[in-house]
Amino acid sequence: MTNGRTWRIGDLVDMLPPLAEAEIAAPGLNGSQWFVLSVEPRCERRVLADLGKARMPGYVPEQAVMRKAPHRRRYARCLMPLLPGYVFVDLAPTPDAWAAARAVRGVNSFVKGANGINPLCVPDDVVGDIMSAEARGMFADDDRRIVKTGVRVAVIGGPYDGMAGVVTRGGLVTAQLRFDDWSAKRAPITIAVDRLGVLA
Repeated sequence: MTNGRTWRIGDLVDMLPPLAEAEIAAPGLNGSQWFVLSVEPRCERRVLADLGKARMPGYVPEQAVMRKAPHRRRYARCLMPLLPGYVFVDLAPTPDAWAAARAVRGVNSFVKGANGINPLCVPDDVVGDIMSAEARGMFADDDRRIVKTGVRVAVIGGPYDGMAGVVTRGGLVTAQLRFDDWSAKRAPITIAVDRLGVLA
């Protein structure tokens, strides 16, 4: 569970080891490399599906966040892109392959390498580390189990599932909260912290 921190592609680029320009376009053992596509807003999943149809493997790292649908009163946990506006794609490092990926609907461009001309190549182990971290839930906040007073949360599971409110007394194990729909006269309820999702 996470409060929906927005990661940026710069966070990823900062993690990459410095590569010589010749290494940026060097193929991997299987003849392909991971590259990063800049895509239109909220089109990551559509681009990923279209890349799959064109036989270009892609990857969109995701994080679980609490969101409220416009037509619903309750919050629910949903998956959102970890790097909004970006999609990883596994391609042969050739101009023809790059042109085919750029032709996919919703793709704006490649993230460029150090020379500003060739697309940035992301090492396989970096993408593997991101996949592993996502699978282990490492993109969630480290302090997600500590709910502080005044924080807006939504309940996950039980009779109050999806209801949102404000914590009136925080804690490590339980927290008291008052729901948005309740009047000020109604007493706060106590709920286990592991059943609360912090809202962005």
